[in-house]
Amino acid sequence: MLIASLVAAAHWPVLRAQALSFDDDAFVTRNPLVTHPGWSSVGRFFGEVLSPTTVRGYYLPLSMTSLMLDDAMGGRPDDLRVFHRTSLALHVMNVVLVVLILHRLFGALLPAAIAGLAFGL
Repeated sequence: MLIASLVAAAHWPVLRAQALSFDDDAFVTRNPLVTHPGWSSVGRFFGEVLSPTTVRGYYLPLSMTSLMLDDAMGGRPDDLRVFHRTSLALHVMNVVLVVLILHRLFGALLPAAIAGLAFGL
């Protein structure tokens, strides 16, 4: 799909990006639930609905599970390509979903593609 390719190409430089040190420690590098993957971590991510402690104030079970899997696949604080690759893939998939949903709702491909491109970029 052309829209997915354009969005992926536009965001491709993210694969070389480094950490911003904004919240990377809390989410990845100093989070033992992420750096020591396991089903107990996943259970905790999903179980802390009312008072999350994995990252205080944020209930992000899917994001935390994704970060944990990225860490398990070789993601390191000094090489974030694995983390960025997953984020880019998820973003491109969401763009495709936006286009498909809008096309299904309104029956017009061109406006759906333009909206998907605007969402993706």
